[in-house]
Amino acid sequence: MHSRHQDEDVEAQANALAAEFLMPEHVIRPQLRALTLGAVSAQERQDFYKRLSRRGWRKQEPGSDTLPPETPRLAASVGKALADAGLTDAEIRELVGVAPGRPSPFIPEARGLHLVA
Repeated sequence: MHSRHQDEDVEAQANALAAEFLMPEHVIRPQLRALTLGAVSAQERQDFYKRLSRRGWRKQEPGSDTLPPETPRLAASVGKALADAGLTDAEIRELVGVAPGRPSPFIPEARGLHLVA
């Protein structure tokens, strides 16, 4: 993953990594077993997803509009730690695979004095 070789299917690899990170197999497997063990038929599963769709819950979960928006902090925290360890922005970009000039949550905000008008 840290080599300069870029696989043709990088997006699929990124999706697989994200899926495992967000929903590890050992956590989600018990929920998926109902279908694989025959406790729920394919038709019952399909009906369940249709009910979710009719209620609009596949696009927005109930109550989610009352939750405050999430603010991701991990990438900024990692970037700050790398900068505090003495890495330059260019070194951080190369390490995390972000092209120069492209925005990145890993690059800490500009450091130093700011002109206030």
